[in-house]
Amino acid sequence: MPSGRAVAYKHYEWEDLKKGITLEPPPEALRAYVYAEGGIVRYLQTSDGGPDDLSTTVGFPLIEGFPEEFDTDLQFTHFKAGAQDVRLHVYYYRSA
Repeated sequence: MPSGRAVAYKHYEWEDLKKGITLEPPPEALRAYVYAEGGIVRYLQTSDGGPDDLSTTVGFPLIEGFPEEFDTDLQFTHFKAGAQDVRLHVYYYRSA
């Protein structure tokens, strides 16, 4: 996990994640740490598509209890729920 204070935090509920979301980092954010609470969230990094390219079975899994770090192309990182009643916590940082 990073040291220091996050510059922004965003919380997504099941309703958002079942439709799919794309990260919207603040301009100063260089890194994002995400944590799936209550289930699996699938993610994909692409500039071609968006969360519509993801399904409950397609994409890389972000497994509950395992924080994941993203430090490139944050605005092209998409998430979709792979399980019901899941939440996603996103912390944005300036650096490591």
